[in-house]
Amino acid sequence: MAARVTAALVVAHTTSGVQHLYAGDVVPSSITDESLANLRSLGLVAEEPDPEPAEPVRPAESGPGSAKEKWLAYAASKGVEVSPDAAKEEIVAAVTAAGH
Repeated sequence: MAARVTAALVVAHTTSGVQHLYAGDVVPSSITDESLANLRSLGLVAEEPDPEPAEPVRPAESGPGSAKEKWLAYAASKGVEVSPDAAKEEIVAAVTAAGH
């Protein structure tokens, strides 16, 4: 979960000094644990869930963006099992047959 600044401005201690953060900023990992705990206790930051990963986009079947490696990754993301040695056309056919 990421912490996001809710106050107009906060000054937080980092591992190398201090940093100014503004409303809406995501609190960076360089902020010390003690400083983050203090900001939380004062209600100056709020936890927000990590964003859902984006739905994979089907690669192009030809031209730019149509590399076999992209199709292998897309097939894996959709749970379609194909051999890494398969030709790109075979991978495309397997993904299409699986309804993706």
